Amino acid sequence: MATFSNAVADLMRSVYEALAATFLAVIHFFESGLTFAADTVRHTVALVGGIGKFVAGNFVILAIIAAVYLYFVSNPQQKNKIQSSGQKTTSSVQSNANRGATKSKRA
Repeated sequence: MATFSNAVADLMRSVYEALAATFLAVIHFFESGLTFAADTVRHTVALVGGIGKFVAGNFVILAIIAAVYLYFVSNPQQKNKIQSSGQKTTSSVQSNANRGATKSKRA
């Protein structure tokens, strides 16, 4: 009789372990699904954030270039300073070339 009661006790223990393992497997399945969804969202946000920083950086650079362009277009004095400085450089180069030609004619 002791063998029969030991067999029944082992059967009950096995049923308990089977139910516990099944229950834990179901819980683990849902936990894994939630972890996967959370990681997917987290990495997607990180990726979009990186792309957003890149686009925002380019936007800032383009905005600075546009602001400088508008500043020089709207201020003709600045435009004239730039043009006159360019002419001085060109005329000084031409006058230096003329001086060299004059010296060679004298010799």
